[in-house]
Amino acid sequence: MKNSQSLPFPHPKKGNVETIHTTSPVVMCNGGNDVLGHPNVYLKISQGQIFCPYCSKLYILDEANFQPKMA
Repeated sequence: MKNSQSLPFPHPKKGNVETIHTTSPVVMCNGGNDVLGHPNVYLKISQGQIFCPYCSKLYILDEANFQPKMA
């Protein structure tokens, strides 16, 4: 059985969550700490916001400025 702290699930601490507003429904997160970060993960924002499962950054879709790409 794996240690629950080794699993990549968000563990945000109240008042200590980095929040990033974006106009893209898909974001890439790498932890932002150069080599001390985590593997690149691509997150699809489906309900207005999403937590990174590795570093707990909160990505919020800025729907007021969201412009879908035209094909």
